[in-house]
Amino acid sequence: MQRHTEEKGGLGRRTKKRPKQIAVPSTIATKDTSQSETKHARLPAFPLLLALAFSVSLIIRIVYLFQVTSSPIFMGLSADSREFDTFAQHIVEGSFFHKDAIFLSPFYPLFLAAIYFVFGHSHAPVIWIQGLLDVLNCILIFYVSSRTFNRPVGIIASILYSFYSLTIFYTGVLLEPTATLFFLLLFLSAMAYAEKNENMKVFFVSGIALAIVFSARPNVILFFILLPAWFFFCLKTRLGIAGAAKSCLLFCCGFFLIIFLITYRSHVISGKFTPFSAQGGFNFYLGNNPEANGVFISPYGIADTAVTQIKESILYAEKETGRALTPHEASEYWQKKGIDFIVNHPGSAIALWVKKTILFWRHEEPALNINYEFSRQFIPVLKLPLLSFGLISPLALLGIGLVLKRRENAFLILLFIVAYMGSVVLFFMSDRYRLPAVPCLMIMAAYSLWSLKQMLIRGGMKSLGIIFAILIILFILVNRNFSYFSFLDSRSVAFSNLGSVYFNEGQYQNAEKEFLKAIEVNPKNINAHRNLATTYTRMNLYDKALQEYQKALSLDKANYEIHFSIGSIYQNQGQYDLAIQEYEETLALNPKHEGAYQNLGNIYYHLGQMEKAKEYFEKAIAINMENDTAYNNLGSVYFHLGQVDKAMSCYQKAIALNARNANAHSNLGNMYFYKGQLENAIAQYKMALSIDPRHPDAHGNLGNVYSRQGRIQEATGEWEKALAINPANKAVYDNLLKAKEKLKTTPSQ
Repeated sequence: MQRHTEEKGGLGRRTKKRPKQIAVPSTIATKDTSQSETKHARLPAFPLLLALAFSVSLIIRIVYLFQVTSSPIFMGLSADSREFDTFAQHIVEGSFFHKDAIFLSPFYPLFLAAIYFVFGHSHAPVIWIQGLLDVLNCILIFYVSSRTFNRPVGIIASILYSFYSLTIFYTGVLLEPTATLFFLLLFLSAMAYAEKNENMKVFFVSGIALAIVFSARPNVILFFILLPAWFFFCLKTRLGIAGAAKSCLLFCCGFFLIIFLITYRSHVISGKFTPFSAQGGFNFYLGNNPEANGVFISPYGIADTAVTQIKESILYAEKETGRALTPHEASEYWQKKGIDFIVNHPGSAIALWVKKTILFWRHEEPALNINYEFSRQFIPVLKLPLLSFGLISPLALLGIGLVLKRRENAFLILLFIVAYMGSVVLFFMSDRYRLPAVPCLMIMAAYSLWSLKQMLIRGGMKSLGIIFAILIILFILVNRNFSYFSFLDSRSVAFSNLGSVYFNEGQYQNAEKEFLKAIEVNPKNINAHRNLATTYTRMNLYDKALQEYQKALSLDKANYEIHFSIGSIYQNQGQYDLAIQEYEETLALNPKHEGAYQNLGNIYYHLGQMEKAKEYFEKAIAINMENDTAYNNLGSVYFHLGQVDKAMSCYQKAIALNARNANAHSNLGNMYFYKGQLENAIAQYKMALSIDPRHPDAHGNLGNVYSRQGRIQEATGEWEKALAINPANKAVYDNLLKAKEKLKTTPSQ
């Protein structure tokens, strides 16, 4: 088959058959070559503009990354960032199949784990690598735009990306957008290259790239389902039916290679053959329920942090179905509940979809975990007049209209925009979820600007006037602050998140101020009340803490975590009856609350009711077989019940689960001391002290062993260390006095 070599073609362009060549006498040729000569004369400007765009892009990102590392944004991790960071550490430690991994999409934890493996657990290398990827994104968008339209459009699109505020912002945050955009643009670039060069192997690579995007944003599955239309409608003329089918098959092979690996991992973890995480069904319900408003809102009684949220959604599904559910069964339950809302309330569902579609094109950046608009105040470079979605959206809409009117064949770009927008509308809107569509919208915006320039050159003032009028109307509709969208005000959440950053840094007074601001903006912000109460607890202001917890509880009476927190305060104050009451209320709302069982066990142990303590520790272990603290505490119960062998077994189990459990080592040393195995006891006490040099019991008990061995001088040293840590330990104090008296009466050698 003869290969066509025309530059005109692009992503989704059908290449017309080359017309039969007819010889024309040279004397008749009257073609004006001035335009062609001018075009070629201007060619050197293209690399210069591109280099300038990349240089400015690099400088802006370098300045931003230096500034963000010294800001509160970098000091604290958002909810999803903490989860990604935790799972990345699990992977580095060898726990690739951690049981909770099915609650998150796998891509970003793996991305972080690869960086941590090379550079250690540090967030700084992550953001610098993301910054580099974002500069590469400027190059990739130039290539895709140039192949879809022409090089001037590529230059404009690259410049738009270089100065786009949100892509710059996410390079400095431990979240997935930057890396996702890189693989998305890599996919589009590979498709452009494969089409231009008819390279079947590159179609395979493009399938891998899209599958990686899927592993970060599973909603691109809708685009994948529609993608065969591009292969058969846009490649059939160029490659023939057989060539189009072969290219599609190779693409699917690359895609399903990655999907198989994701599915296998999910099967190992949960026993379910699925490439989707266990959060999809619940996320679908969040976007399709009677209280949904188009953005992320977690129902009352369910946390808004990723893994905890899904676990609590499973609990609620089990309550409503009356049976135990696997994570994926619970996901299917919530998905069905969302579908029931659509079926039973079609008018409300359609109105909600229209609302989400409008939100998709609006200038607002609905926050999810982290608020861009709020964060700008801490980072000077983000205060520059950078480009925003409010500029890109109207130009992109105009560009789409011009492409359709002129029948420009940018089919792949248009297909992605439509499919991705539809997938977002099916769930809910947020700046992070919309961001993967932005590069394709930028390409349309760049085409729009280039088209306006061409119209201006041609002098079509009437058409240009109509286009500008349409553009002004679009700008107004996209950017005007209508009161209808006032629900998008997320300042309260932003203040609360900033308070959490200060709290984690130990700056409790600053944290208090931010939580109070959050409550002032939105008195119904449950998390702000809870966080303020936790802050007061750390400040030992227990009465204020209880007041804030009660306010939070008045907003959500079914919130078992608030009952648990109140119980913890009562327990620390020694008000055990009130603590027991709150923990029992916690368990009534959540029978699988591990912490409530464990704390009840601690209370009954302190009260000397060993059988009840044993019962609750065993229940905590039944919920989590890897709870080393519960095993340690259960061992102490067995010891008080006179069952020394069972106590030793529990301590050993605790150490097997967590070799750095200093309490378990110290307690196991007690068992060896009790059995007269003094050297084994010494080894365990020293192990405890190597983990926690300020462990008072280990110092005190090591002194007891040395005393038993007649090593009085060493014993006094350990007892003095124990008293320096805990001066109230009367037994150690008495032992030290006796030892010193003995040393006085002992003749010197």
